[in-house]
Amino acid sequence: MYCENCGNRLAASARFCTQCGTAVGTAAGAPMPPGIPVPAPPTPTVFAAPPPPPAPPAPRGFAPPPWGAAPPAAAAGMLPPEMHWAIVLILSAFTFGLGAIVWAFREALFVKKLDPGSRGVLFLALATVALLVQAALQLMISGVGSVDVAYVMVGVIALLNIVIAALGLVAVFGMRASLVRHYNTVEPIGLRLSGVMTFFFSVLYFQYHFSRISAWKKTGILK
Repeated sequence: MYCENCGNRLAASARFCTQCGTAVGTAAGAPMPPGIPVPAPPTPTVFAAPPPPPAPPAPRGFAPPPWGAAPPAAAAGMLPPEMHWAIVLILSAFTFGLGAIVWAFREALFVKKLDPGSRGVLFLALATVALLVQAALQLMISGVGSVDVAYVMVGVIALLNIVIAALGLVAVFGMRASLVRHYNTVEPIGLRLSGVMTFFFSVLYFQYHFSRISAWKKTGILK
């Protein structure tokens, strides 16, 4: 039954309205008079689940891949020059440095494949041309009759020494930058190349790491 005053729903044994306090009359058991809306039951409060915490930011830098991690499929077929650095050293010693020059060009060509913007091949070629000019001047200086001309040629030879060294350093440090960038972005193995080792042992130092990378691509293990 319902209260005749406010329309509140009452129990069958109620004598007063619990909403407005009106006494329940004889017509209290009558159906709800028209025009008075039936109060809707209270809507239960629904508590939404809290949003998940934001993902932690990615760590800066690059860590070496775990043992057994294979290289990306796109770069799996691009193997570095394969030869132990000690063999390169022996060949260079028996060829009076010519083997080191040839192998430096091979390393530079590989770096050019990794980074088309690398100019290692160009600077090595310029250094080689300067070296050939220097060798030609050294052969010619013994046959020069004029002392003044000989002094000029000696000065040019000394200047070419500086040019060759500068071009070689620009080449190897440019290759170093390309290698570090590639093997920390495209194939992130956390490669770190020492500037001191690059300065003194560039070709042999690069070949040591090329052997590591080649073994990783073949076995999935980076030593």
